[in-house]
Amino acid sequence: MVATFRRAPWAVLSLIAVNVAVGIFTIGSEQTLRSLGFTPSHPNLHSAFSSLFVHAHLPHLSANMLFLWLFGHYVEAAAGARKLLALYLIGGLASVGGHYALGVGFHPNLADQALVGASGAISALVGYFALRFYRARLRFVSFTRAGALVPIWLAVLAWAIWQAVGATIGASHFEGGPIGYWAHLSGFLAGLLIAAFWGAGAQGERDLLIHEAEEQLRQAYPTAAIKCLEPLVKRVPPDAEALRLYAEAWDCLGNKVEAAENYAGSLRQCLALSPKRYDEAMLCARRLMLLGALDACQPTEIEQLVSWALGQKDAAAAALLMDGMVRAFRTIPGRASLMLRLANLYRSPLGRTQESIRVLRQIVEEHEGSPEADAARFRLNKG
Repeated sequence: MVATFRRAPWAVLSLIAVNVAVGIFTIGSEQTLRSLGFTPSHPNLHSAFSSLFVHAHLPHLSANMLFLWLFGHYVEAAAGARKLLALYLIGGLASVGGHYALGVGFHPNLADQALVGASGAISALVGYFALRFYRARLRFVSFTRAGALVPIWLAVLAWAIWQAVGATIGASHFEGGPIGYWAHLSGFLAGLLIAAFWGAGAQGERDLLIHEAEEQLRQAYPTAAIKCLEPLVKRVPPDAEALRLYAEAWDCLGNKVEAAENYAGSLRQCLALSPKRYDEAMLCARRLMLLGALDACQPTEIEQLVSWALGQKDAAAAALLMDGMVRAFRTIPGRASLMLRLANLYRSPLGRTQESIRVLRQIVEEHEGSPEADAARFRLNKG
């Protein structure tokens, strides 16, 4: 289970575009490579930064851009564009530092040779990828129809061993070699450390449990899904998506009380996070209404979701929620005012005149003597 795209990976595409643009103007120019590459005998931050975008020749650029895409788009989908860019730059600078401290220590003659290429920065992405998706599996091409599934941690371990062996062999030769193994290893280590600091390992474990629970529910094994989700729902605060799936599992088992409690908990967590969780919160609210258990939430929570719906210009969802509140909370303060708002919403923008009339009549019947009942009666008489 690896991250999937919800939008174009613009940060990765931008990095590729910058590298290609720089390559167009620098490949083939030895003088430019020396001025923009990092030369250990004359270290400075400017060249350490510029060296991450300069390549020696077209195959060098092509190979690095391929790996930047292969790893970068997954990292961006999992961590976001800003973290992807930060990881590329910080990891890249760390790779240059590792080359300066370790590589040149073993090969003093490299002090006057310029280090160029994005491979150190890409190695940092590999480090993040390794921790974030360590439980997932990669499919390798084979002679079988399906191909062989290899754990990501094993594939990355093989790559790291290859780099370490290359660095060790290179250390036995005074002149070193054309591949910056120490830069790769330093970037990889930096990526691992940054990933650990960002909690990528825990997030990867969470995603795997969610994926396994979804598979169990798809195969109609709700008890197994509950077992997968228990570590996530016991967290403080609990995971919103895990709570929703937990509720679905209990619903499948016929335990409506547990289902309602966890749907309400999921909705509550979504509201505490961001309006970006509107769709998930709305799904929980719909499930609660199907269970006849919208009162498992607080009226203020449903009101907040109504405001989100109106902000999304989803008037139909707002009306559904308000109608559900009217039915579920018969004694809340301001119920008549809520019903009047609902009648207005049904009339415009929804154009559901008969529903509007029904609610106005209900106000008159249930809230006789209130200002809202007078307003409802006036509108009914006006037609």
